[in-house]
Amino acid sequence: MSEGQTWFMSRSDQGALVWLDARDGTTSVLTIVCDLAENAPAPVPPTGVDLDQFEQQELEGMRASLLGGWRDQSGKTQPFLEGVEFERIELRGRFPDTQVVSTFRAADRPGILFARRWNLYDELGNTSNLEYADIHLMEDVKAVGRGFPPLDECEPDVDGVVWF
Repeated sequence: MSEGQTWFMSRSDQGALVWLDARDGTTSVLTIVCDLAENAPAPVPPTGVDLDQFEQQELEGMRASLLGGWRDQSGKTQPFLEGVEFERIELRGRFPDTQVVSTFRAADRPGILFARRWNLYDELGNTSNLEYADIHLMEDVKAVGRGFPPLDECEPDVDGVVWF
């Protein structure tokens, strides 16, 4: 606190300091921009991990889950997400930027190609397990009030994909 001003970190805008002058009710934001990328350590492949094998295993796991669907108690197969058709699930990029990318269409958003990507490595090169990635996608699609964006808010990128 300085001369009637209170400073605090913004929760909605990381890297911003907000000040409030209690005397006259004025506020302002001081955004701190500091690119530390050049000082970050280079990603290093994890010791003892066969990268090709790890990547293939994560890809196959996502394919099995998203394309394989669910089996109910009677043994009947149900789609992983009702009303969602998965088109492709593939690997893109090379270490450390390897991702599993899934493209899919939603029955209630005709003509729109959606996609989701999952990084297989963090910024240091450590493996990122996709164990619950499929469930998180399901939760995002089925979330009340969230789900897929309205048609007028589906903004495709240059490749015609709406990243979800």
